Amino acid sequence: MKKLASILASLLLASCASTPSISYYELVEDPSKKNEQATSDGITIGIEAVQLVDAIDKKGIMLETNEGEMHVAQYHRWRRPLHESIRQFITNELNGSASNYRFQPHSTTPGSWSYRIQIEFDAFYGTENGNSIVSGFWKLIDAQDETELEKKRFLYESEIEKDGYSGLVEAQRMHLRMLSSALAQAIP
Repeated sequence: MKKLASILASLLLASCASTPSISYYELVEDPSKKNEQATSDGITIGIEAVQLVDAIDKKGIMLETNEGEMHVAQYHRWRRPLHESIRQFITNELNGSASNYRFQPHSTTPGSWSYRIQIEFDAFYGTENGNSIVSGFWKLIDAQDETELEKKRFLYESEIEKDGYSGLVEAQRMHLRMLSSALAQAIP
């Protein structure tokens, strides 16, 4: 509760300032790893474009009030489109953890893929009482015959450990690592 109170207090202070500064946040901790691919000659798996429901597909970081209202932060924004940042984060995590597979972003040639992963998010926000929520579903599809091999819903919720928006972003990274781990375990 204290953590979100500091987020809300920073929102109020930002709204009172005459020329508020905008802070930008990035999920990918090392942007130089953009499009990192494992060097393995193993199976190639495509990560399709990440889908976000309209309610969370915003430039600003999202917060939900105790009344269930969603607010977009005006002065705390994503550095690049959220769907791109999420896809890159997951691709990097998977390439760093699964040595028998090579994960490629959706922009590469799908003809070389053995499998493809579709991910859709319906929640990616912080709450007024200090939690981070990330949820949606993913599908693993055989790219050769288009058979859906597995479909799972995911929900990750945890208390934000550090104050402010940077604490929320860190919790969201943790949830994306958990999702990446679940995806890696699902691949045959």
